[in-house]
Amino acid sequence: LFRAYSFEITTYRSGNSGTTSYYNLPINFNYELNKWYHCAATYDGSMMRYYVNGCLIAETPARGNLRQNDHHTAIGNRHVRTDEQFWGWMDEIRIWQRVRSEEEIQANMFELKGNEAGLIGYYNFNDSRRKENITGRTEFDGRKGAGGAPLSYDDNPIDIFESPEISITDPTCFGGDDGSVSLLSEPNTTYSLSGNDFTTNPVFENLFAREYLLRIRSTDLCIIEDSIELTNPPIIQSIFKEEICIGSSIDFMGQTFDTPGWYEEKLTAANGCDSLVVLNLKFKTLEFLGKDTFICSSEPFQIQPSKNQVEWLPPQSTNSLTVSESGTYVAEYEDEEGCLLRDSITIEFVEPLEVYIPSAFSPNNDGINDEFQPYLPKGETYWIKIMDRWGNFLYHSNAPWDGSFRGKPVPIGVYIYSIEIEKDYCGDIQTVQENGDLTIIR
Repeated sequence: LFRAYSFEITTYRSGNSGTTSYYNLPINFNYELNKWYHCAATYDGSMMRYYVNGCLIAETPARGNLRQNDHHTAIGNRHVRTDEQFWGWMDEIRIWQRVRSEEEIQANMFELKGNEAGLIGYYNFNDSRRKENITGRTEFDGRKGAGGAPLSYDDNPIDIFESPEISITDPTCFGGDDGSVSLLSEPNTTYSLSGNDFTTNPVFENLFAREYLLRIRSTDLCIIEDSIELTNPPIIQSIFKEEICIGSSIDFMGQTFDTPGWYEEKLTAANGCDSLVVLNLKFKTLEFLGKDTFICSSEPFQIQPSKNQVEWLPPQSTNSLTVSESGTYVAEYEDEEGCLLRDSITIEFVEPLEVYIPSAFSPNNDGINDEFQPYLPKGETYWIKIMDRWGNFLYHSNAPWDGSFRGKPVPIGVYIYSIEIEKDYCGDIQTVQENGDLTIIR
C-alpha cells in the first residue's frame, strides 16, 4: 500500500512462499492542502524508503521477497475496501520494476516518455487514454472504477527544494580567518556549515581557507548538501639567497647569521597582511677534491686535491690523502681573497663477492636449517643444481632446496651441489661458480 502517510508491504520470511511479515513505514510529513506533491516509495530487499518532491524523508529496514496475490491493483482506493479512498487529485502514476535512487527520482519527477528502462506502468491521465498504460504493456491497462480519486489533465507545478544562490568571500590575507559564506535567505529554511547546528541565519563568518560542507534543510526535513571551498590569497613573499665564507657572518633584517639554513621574518604589507621575507643562506663552495668515487679494488686510494695547501679534517701532514676504507672525507681551502671554503668527497670500496655455503642441513620441519641455499651479502642472484652421488639431477632452481625430490624427502646422505652466482661488480656482471658436497641429516 502506497499512501500519503504510509508505505506498507508484506514479504515472505523465506523464499517465495510460507510465513509472511508485515512492514509499515509511517510518513510524518506536513502536507499543505491544495498543493501538488511528488511522492515515491522504493523497496530494495533490505530498506523501505519514502520520498517527497525528490527528498528522502523516511526509511526503515525490511527483508524478504514481496508477497504475491491475485488482487487487482487499484489507484485511488483499495481493491478490497472500496470505501477507503484517497481524497485529493492525482496527476500521474508510475510503476517501476527496479529500485530507483534519490538522484534518479529527482531527475524524472515530471512527465516521462514512457520508454524509460524499468518502467512497466505509466498513467498520466492527460488524454482520452487516461486509463491505459502509456508504456505499451497492455497487460497493465486498467479500467475506471466507481468513486476513487479525481484525475487531472493538466501539468501541475511542484515546489522543488533547490539550493539558493551562494556567495563566497575568501580570507583577505594568507592564513586569515575573515572569510565568509552567505546564502540568499529562503523562508522556512535552516542552514548548517561543517556539522554545526542548523540555524536560520544564512551567513557564516570568521572562516579560514579550507573545504566546508554546507547543508540546507527545509521545514519538511529535505536536506541539500553542497561542498564549498575558501582559498587563501597568494602569500606575499620575498626570497634572498646569500653565500658566505666559513667562519664569517651576514647581517639580515637586523640580525646576524653565520650558519647555513632558511630564515624567515614577517613584515606588515600596505594591505595589512603579513609579508614574508626569506633568507636562504649557504656556505660558498668550491670543488677541489673531485667527484665521489667507487674503488673496484682492495688497494689504497689517494685523494689528490686540485688546490695546494688544503687542510684536512681531521688535520693531515700532507696535501694529498691516502685512504683504504669507505667513507666521506672533508678538507678546507682558503682562496686568494681569504675566504675559507670546504669540500667533501665520498670514497666507496666495492668489496669482492663473499659467499658462505653450508656443508649440511636438516630438512625436518623444525624451523632450524630446513633449507639449503647460499648466504650472500646483498641478495645476489643464484641458481642451485643438486645431484646424487651417481650424477642424477634432483633439483634445479633459483630458490632454496627443501631436501625433497618429486615431493618426497630424499634419504640422508651426501649429495653434490653446483651453484652459479651473479654479481654487479663495478658495472661488470660477474658469474661465480661454487661446487661441493652437501650432507643431509634428519
